[in-house]
Amino acid sequence: MGFAVTSYPNTTPLVGLFSSQIKSEKDLLAINSGETTLGINTFRYDQMFAPTQAIDQITFSNISDVNTAKGTILSTADGTNFYNHEQYYGSSSDAQTATQNLFNDAITFNETCTNLKFLAANVLSTPTFSVGIAVSSTSGGTGIVAISRTPTLNTDFSVVIHTVSGTFVPGQIIFVGAHPGVAFTDLSSVDFVGSAQLYNDVVIETFYPNLEPPNMGVENPFSPIEFNILDSSNRGLGVANTFYSNSLSGGSIVNSDTTNNSTGRVFVFDVSSGTSEKSTIDAQLTNISISRSSLTTPNNNASTLKGHKKGFSVNRWTLGKSTSQMNQNITDLESLVSILENSAYGGPY
Repeated sequence: MGFAVTSYPNTTPLVGLFSSQIKSEKDLLAINSGETTLGINTFRYDQMFAPTQAIDQITFSNISDVNTAKGTILSTADGTNFYNHEQYYGSSSDAQTATQNLFNDAITFNETCTNLKFLAANVLSTPTFSVGIAVSSTSGGTGIVAISRTPTLNTDFSVVIHTVSGTFVPGQIIFVGAHPGVAFTDLSSVDFVGSAQLYNDVVIETFYPNLEPPNMGVENPFSPIEFNILDSSNRGLGVANTFYSNSLSGGSIVNSDTTNNSTGRVFVFDVSSGTSEKSTIDAQLTNISISRSSLTTPNNNASTLKGHKKGFSVNRWTLGKSTSQMNQNITDLESLVSILENSAYGGPY
């Protein structure tokens, strides 16, 4: 047979019932606070956050060293250096092989450029071929200027273009600028230039913004999920770290909620005349290899620690959500009791 308390000493039945619920909710709050449950999980989270942040800093320092080395390679093998030590190839595959040999593991996309050549007799105007300007031909070829150039009248001229589509056929007219463009002159011949796009190395943090810090106003702390590049502002956060050299994941740029653009384009040059530049690039490739090796251990351990930290983050949110709900219940019940005790409403009940 079921039973229940139906009367309360020194009070009316409903006021007594709801006052008893208020006391019960407050007892539960006391259990959740301080050095029990919520307090302990918050303490454990804080214990793990500090070393995770410190380990992430070491990883970030090594990533920064890699990307600084890439910056040196970019400034060394730029368009100015290319025209100081010109190097052309008879086929796209030869240019691509040369790019891989020179820049090795620093490149993200190995993208051969096309070099359009014009004989002096055909150079009768001097439009500026600025980086990013469209180039097209009557044969259907299109591309984008890779290195700024301005022709000199009656002087042999060439311009390097990237993102080539279609075919550039000698003898056809070349146009400069957005379609239809301004007619320049007839194309004399075509060869190829080794080139590549560089992207930074990155560590991606898997991060739940409603979990760190806990947002009690949402029903699901795992939505949304973010994939952020590790930097000096988010060290220690997240539930996992994943390293991507050259920002590549399966041949494509890794998915990220942080802006991650190409840092620039490099060009293969004649290393027999550009010996100093070649030495600089070789030294930076060595630095990249050393820094990548140095970040493996701290990054892996930070990721492991973040996995453990996640458990306390979840507990902290769950208990915090429960505490928030209990506080609201107490507020609602206290308001209700005040009404039930009020004679204006026919009370006390």
